[in-house]
Amino acid sequence: MSLAYRLCLLLFAGMLLAEGTAAYASVVCQGNGTTINFGVVDAQAGDTATGTIDFSCINYDQTPVVATVCVNIGNSMSGWGGGQPQTRFMTDGAGHNLQFELYKDSARTQVWGSINLNSQPLIVQLPIPASGNGPKGWVNGRANASYPIYGRVPGNQASAVPGNYHGQFTSFDTFLSHANNGSQTCGQQDAGFSFNAVANVQAACTVTASDLDFGSVTGFLTSSRDGTSAINVNCPPGIAYKVGLDNGSNAAALQRQMKNIASNNYIGYELYRDTARTQYWGNDTANGTNTVNGVGTGNMQNLAVYGRVPAQSPSPPAGNYSDTVTVTVAY
Repeated sequence: MSLAYRLCLLLFAGMLLAEGTAAYASVVCQGNGTTINFGVVDAQAGDTATGTIDFSCINYDQTPVVATVCVNIGNSMSGWGGGQPQTRFMTDGAGHNLQFELYKDSARTQVWGSINLNSQPLIVQLPIPASGNGPKGWVNGRANASYPIYGRVPGNQASAVPGNYHGQFTSFDTFLSHANNGSQTCGQQDAGFSFNAVANVQAACTVTASDLDFGSVTGFLTSSRDGTSAINVNCPPGIAYKVGLDNGSNAAALQRQMKNIASNNYIGYELYRDTARTQYWGNDTANGTNTVNGVGTGNMQNLAVYGRVPAQSPSPPAGNYSDTVTVTVAY
């Protein structure tokens, strides 16, 4: 019985020793993020938005600490990708993507990264007070912080079809890590958290046009002169459009005219949709009866403009003649 008694004492002492030396983290951090809402976006022009990441750290020690807190943001739905950041994107759920990026600075030059991607997270030196006795008993030291996230949807994304886009950052993508005592390394990983990025892409087309130059005429304008130019239209995939041309700045009734400003004389001309110059190019974009109509592909589409100056009688005086025609794209 004496031996058994001593064994029980040794076992009890061992349990006390284990309980007295149990290890736990002196600092624990947790965070949350707000939605980055880009609102209505023109994918051709791009847009910006901001959000916020809030976090707090608790110090369980009875001495104050300076924690190096690292706020890590991964690549959302585009995955992790071989240790290097990939392009972040939102999706409409139907296989269409909208690129965007998140930054640590308002100038949007410092991409917000993650230690899991070997890219730079937000690193904060956070002083945390000691824990101790408070008015209502034992209290833990706590420090709170809040930092903005700067988002950008870059322009020239004509392939982004209109619709609602969503990017979800889960606790796998977004998490806090920290080290104590002012260390510059992001050591111990804390809890992850989630937030979203959203955008509503509206249909938007862009258009450019080159000048139509009929060249020079020596002598009288007794025969017709032809010329061509180009209109370039870029609309999102699947967006139907109509391209119209107005009658210019000097029209007489429905006749387009170029004007010599110096002599106040005019030369009649016309614009067509076909090489034979039989299909008048007008501006009825409501009905599309005399316009060039198409469907966007997300790439630039080239439309030829066929011009003709018919023989003029009497022949106009020599000089430089010009007109300004407005291009309208309805979609």
